[in-house]
Amino acid sequence: LNLRGTNADGNMITSQLTDNGGALGITVDGSAVWILTNAANSYTGVTTVGAGALGIGADTALGAGTITMSNSSIFAYGADRVVANNLTHNNNTTQAFIGDYSLSFTGTYANGSSANSNVITNNIAAGKTLTLNNVTNNAITAARTLTFNGTGATVINGDFTTSTAFNINLTYSGTGSLTLGGTNTTGNVFNAGAITLSSGSLILGANE
Repeated sequence: LNLRGTNADGNMITSQLTDNGGALGITVDGSAVWILTNAANSYTGVTTVGAGALGIGADTALGAGTITMSNSSIFAYGADRVVANNLTHNNNTTQAFIGDYSLSFTGTYANGSSANSNVITNNIAAGKTLTLNNVTNNAITAARTLTFNGTGATVINGDFTTSTAFNINLTYSGTGSLTLGGTNTTGNVFNAGAITLSSGSLILGANE
């Protein structure tokens, strides 16, 4: 199902989205804003957000599949949202998180920086947070940097790791904050990579 158009005021799908003879996938690839609100959505295909903006109007509105992101915006609609889907951030792209409500992702955030580095921009409103769980950097083919910026508060509550032999660098260049939550048990694995703070605040948890 391709969601397209140019309407930035918000196009809302309230109907239940389910598989029908195969896995249903959702693709946002135009400049419009789309919002999925049905908590009973059970589709199992990939939700691809490659342009425009996608609003999450219920914790389970994006079904059971992976969310794949590149050069787009994602926001919580109507209330704070806790989303269990795994995330994939495509190579050489900037992914934005915006809006008036907190977004917490409890699945794995897979940084797909195979040939180039990626950027995460968090401009969620003051007093709200973007929370990621485990951040994996297993696609890198050389030293790469994952940069966080924006005005919002970002929290990584799990491991920040790579299974490769290459360095993974973590940079914060926003005016908000980045918290490495320290709730993990295996610790963060950067190899010989560096953590760079060029502005804003970096907050370290007890196990970092």
